[in-house]
Amino acid sequence: MTLDAFRSAVLAASLVSASLCTTAFAQESVDEPRAVAAWDTGWVEGLLASDRGNLGGWLAAAEERRLQVLVGVLERDATGRLALVQHGFRVDAEYFYPASTVKTLAALATLEWLNELAADGRPWLDEHTPLRFSSGAELVEDETNLAGGVLTIAHEIRKLSLVSDNPAFNRLYDLVGPDELHRRLHEHGLWSARLVHRLSLTQSNEERRVLPAFELGVEPLVFELPERRALLELPPLELPGLEAGKAHLVAGERVDAPFDFTDKNSVSLLDLQEMLVQLLHPELSRAGRGWNLSPAQRDLVVEAMTLFPRESSNPRYDGARYPDDFVKFFQPGLERVVPKERLVVRNKVGLAYGFLVDNAYIEDTRTGRGFYLAATCYVNPNEVLNDNDYAYDTLALPFMADLAEVLARELLVR
Repeated sequence: MTLDAFRSAVLAASLVSASLCTTAFAQESVDEPRAVAAWDTGWVEGLLASDRGNLGGWLAAAEERRLQVLVGVLERDATGRLALVQHGFRVDAEYFYPASTVKTLAALATLEWLNELAADGRPWLDEHTPLRFSSGAELVEDETNLAGGVLTIAHEIRKLSLVSDNPAFNRLYDLVGPDELHRRLHEHGLWSARLVHRLSLTQSNEERRVLPAFELGVEPLVFELPERRALLELPPLELPGLEAGKAHLVAGERVDAPFDFTDKNSVSLLDLQEMLVQLLHPELSRAGRGWNLSPAQRDLVVEAMTLFPRESSNPRYDGARYPDDFVKFFQPGLERVVPKERLVVRNKVGLAYGFLVDNAYIEDTRTGRGFYLAATCYVNPNEVLNDNDYAYDTLALPFMADLAEVLARELLVR
C-alpha cells in the first residue's frame, strides 16, 4: 500500500461522506512520520539488555515475539521549553494487530464529527444527545447509563475506555462510518490508521460496509441518516509480517496455514502515541495540533482513560470482576516504583490473536514527571491462532509490567 494511493482513496470517499454529513474539508499538510531507522534506538535497547526486570531474554526473542517499544520523554531545553524526545526499539518493524487500541481513535474522531454537525446548524447536538439506531432496535436504550437509561455517545466512550467494551466501539463505527473516521484520522496526520471492521464480529467485506440508519436527538430536534454503505476502497496492506502462526481455526476447524491479517485493522505504534500526544500535549505533537473537542469532551475522554473500572460512577463496574490492571497492563510494574496513590496512567490497551498492546501516558503526580510508553508483543507458543491459547498471562503481561518498572525507575525516580 503506497501512501499516495491511501491518501487518494481516503480523499475521494471522504468528500462524498462530507456531502452527506457535514461540510467539505480542506486537506491540511501534515509532516510524514520520521523514518524509524534514523532514530537512535540504543537507549531502549540498552535498557532491555541490562536484564533489569528480567528483560534480557526479550531482547534475544524480539523478532520472534514482534517486540516494539516507543518511549516519549518530556524534556526541557536550555530555554525551558518543553519538548517530546522519542526513543524507539523495532518501532513498526512489522505488522501488529492493534485490537482495542483503535477504540480511542474512533472516540476522538466521533466527537470531532459530532461537533461539526452541531456547528452546521444543529446546536442541540452534543455527546449526551440520545442516540437511536433504526436498524437494530435493541440499541434504543442502555440500562448501564444511570443518567436516564439512554444510549449516548458519551456513555459509549466511557464504556469502551473503562472496560474496553466491543459493542460500544461498534456503535461508534456504525454511527460515523469508516469514510468519515478515516477522513478525520488522516487530517491529524495518522496516515497508518485503518479501521475497516467492527470488533468481535465475523463479517464479509460487504457486510462491513453496511451502516445502519440512526437518529440523534429528541423530536422535534432530530438529526437522522438512512442506512448507508461505506464507499472507501483502501488498497491492500503491504507491510512485513501480515501473516502469523502456522495454523488457525475457522469455525472450530483447523486450517494448516498462517493467519492472514491483510484485511484487518491496522495502525502504527508511532501513530498510536501521536494520537495520545495530540490529546494530552497537543503543542508537542508531530502535527502541531490537538483534537477539536470542547473542554468537557476532552475531560470525558481523559477521565475515561484514567479511572479504574471500580472508580466509575456511571457506568458502575464490580472491582472483583474488573481489577485495577484489567485495562492497564503497565500498572503492576509501575506500582513497584511509585506508590499507587501518586500514579496516573492514561491509556488504552488491546489484546487479541496473541498480540498485546498498551499505549499510555504515565505520570507521578507528586513530582510532575511523566513519559509516554507504547509497546506491543506477540505471544503464541503453539503458533495456532483463534484457539484462545496464548501466553498472555505467562509471557506478555509480566513483560509489560517489567518494562514499565524499568522505565519508571529511569524516568520517574532518577
